[in-house]
Amino acid sequence: MVKKTSTVLRAAYSRTMETPFNENLLLSARPALASGGKHLRGQSQRASATRRQKSVQWCFQQKITRFLIFDGDYFWKFTHNAYDFDVLFNTPITFPIAWHNSKVDGLTGRLSSINYMACKLHDVRHSRARYFPPEMAA
Repeated sequence: MVKKTSTVLRAAYSRTMETPFNENLLLSARPALASGGKHLRGQSQRASATRRQKSVQWCFQQKITRFLIFDGDYFWKFTHNAYDFDVLFNTPITFPIAWHNSKVDGLTGRLSSINYMACKLHDVRHSRARYFPPEMAA
């Protein structure tokens, strides 16, 4: 923190490893369904790959007045085995899928005030997500 200007600078880097989503795993096991549901009879199937992600975030916070603060940050995430959900036709049935790679980045800007009668000011966000084939069953 730079006390003279009331500025806060932050940066973060992380590497994570996560397991696939566990919702609707029966629907996502396409090879198992094609084989007649052998996984239900106790036979093993290929274990799902873990998701590995690297992410970087840079943040900037500036006090403008006694009542207003501006927060801005930029984030960048690169993921191998990126997990997402797919929808079965036009139904509420979803199942997890994985993409080979994904890149997500974006900007966030927020002008906030102190909590005055439960009121806050505007929040602006922009991000883009790109998923790269092949699509795989999670």
